[in-house]
Amino acid sequence: MQSEFRPIDSILEISRVRKDLGNLDSLVKSIREAGMVQPIIINFAGVLLAGKRRLYRTHRVTGLP
Repeated sequence: MQSEFRPIDSILEISRVRKDLGNLDSLVKSIREAGMVQPIIINFAGVLLAGKRRLYRTHRVTGLP
């Protein structure tokens, strides 16, 4: 497996099973305290495979709109 950094707006999201993202405030607190422990996973085409909650809340931690 290879790691790389990509701009958040370059990640594509297809229709997913999960509709309710749950308590995102606790996720933001966790990311601020411990950092991104589990990565956001995308395929070679840039399609989101795992980490929808982390993707949606990363902008709050980084201050992005």
